[in-house]
Amino acid sequence: MKRYFFLVTILSLSFSLFCLVPRGMAEGKKVVAILPFTNLMKDVQLDWLCGGVAETLTTKLGNIQSLTLVERMRVEDALKEIALGKTGFIDEKTAVKVGNMIGAKTIVVGAFQKAGDTVRLTARFVDVGTGKISNTAEATDKMKNIFELQDKIAHRIIETLRVEVAPEEQKKMEEKPTNSLVAYEQYSKGIDSLNQGDYNEAKKMLAQAVKEDSNFGLAKKTLEYVEWARPNLHSSLYLRRINKPYNYVFAAMSDALRHTEGTKITKQDISTGTISARQKMSWLTTGLDINIEIKDLGNLSGIRIFTQTKKTIFGIRQQVDYGESKKAIRRIIKDFEKQL
Repeated sequence: MKRYFFLVTILSLSFSLFCLVPRGMAEGKKVVAILPFTNLMKDVQLDWLCGGVAETLTTKLGNIQSLTLVERMRVEDALKEIALGKTGFIDEKTAVKVGNMIGAKTIVVGAFQKAGDTVRLTARFVDVGTGKISNTAEATDKMKNIFELQDKIAHRIIETLRVEVAPEEQKKMEEKPTNSLVAYEQYSKGIDSLNQGDYNEAKKMLAQAVKEDSNFGLAKKTLEYVEWARPNLHSSLYLRRINKPYNYVFAAMSDALRHTEGTKITKQDISTGTISARQKMSWLTTGLDINIEIKDLGNLSGIRIFTQTKKTIFGIRQQVDYGESKKAIRRIIKDFEKQL
């Protein structure tokens, strides 16, 4: 009987620990982050390619189920923290530092240069664990074939990581987001503005991309996100566009709330994309109210979090300052982003 009880206890503990592991890690996925490509020519007219190539590669590889691609905004946040701009050179040591900050196992560090109408992409794949370059890639072609160049880099990443790709994943990965290079440039500029927090400029660029190519689905959905997010830009403590489908993002946030100590979900409705929770603070309060809204954008999602008030034990609602609120949800966000 004692042996049976001991075995049940161990199994229960193991299951609990497994459930606390972020989804990507629990499934044994390989976590990859694509850093902005370096503009070797220092031509400001081509700076849009720095984020554009990284964004497209992240989206392409995101179709592979056995890979977890770190969200671009998390990458941007890490680069800001170490004060490294999008055009700065990134060596292996810096790549490892970024990888440790965002939980990636492989960091793709790339660069590009253009001569006439020909462009060359180069990439180094850095193993975060060893700090060494595991492989490299290079592709050269006409600028009009920029997506084919990116496909070559993507295939090299897959070969390096020894990942099996299903035929349907291969097909999705090689789909062109648009046939218009002009629309792609405007979209990339819009994403850059979005990552910098300039939603007005992002809306302008994305609207131009959609006008240039009305079939550019990714630009349309990102523009929809910007229009949804802009009215609450200054009141949201957390505002993100996520390159994951709605159901995945909703489940990840729900899991993060359940696994955050002192936090309790009070209401959630997947049909409306809303989650309400309360987090314990001091003994003088009944807790901080947390309201979350998730937007369904097809293969993308939008998420925003408001935490503006708290209740005292006397039933009087008091305003919570921005810093206190953001600090209170930091643990939730950390666990949530690990699952992306």
